Amino acid sequence: MSRHPDGEEGFTLIELMVASAILAVISAVLAAAFVVTLRTTDEANDRLGRAHDVHITTASFTPYVQSAQYVVRGDATPACGPGGAELTFVWKEDTVQHVASYVLQPEGAAQRLTAYRCVAGSLTSQTVVSRNVLTADEPTCDAGACPTSATLPQPRSVSWSLTDTASNEHVLEGTRRPA
Repeated sequence: MSRHPDGEEGFTLIELMVASAILAVISAVLAAAFVVTLRTTDEANDRLGRAHDVHITTASFTPYVQSAQYVVRGDATPACGPGGAELTFVWKEDTVQHVASYVLQPEGAAQRLTAYRCVAGSLTSQTVVSRNVLTADEPTCDAGACPTSATLPQPRSVSWSLTDTASNEHVLEGTRRPA
């Protein structure tokens, strides 16, 4: 701050320009840091969402395979859910029939995988297990094609490969319990 002989005080033009330049540099650095933080947060949320999908899908798939008395590629009788199942598992607990069907449905550029569970012919739960499925291979049973009917020989193991929107492949696997 300069002092003038006539008692006027203030900043010179040069001082104001230097202060403005310093403020612009600091603002640019803070803005860049904010943008990087937002981008990193979005990427982390996407990764967490995909990891959550894998966890939920795996957590539901394995018990259904283990419990299944029979496995059917497609819809089984009785059907469970809206139809169009990719894979259906049927089993009995005591005398009550249970059915679990996995259905892929379009959702934007990807597909949503939903697990439908029916007990005694009534829908008891509908769970979206993955929202990020880009492609799903045909399920395989004992390293071959899964049966399309409950009357066909039943497999011991079931495997299903899904690819998410980040091009990560996830293989769901399970082994049926001995009858």
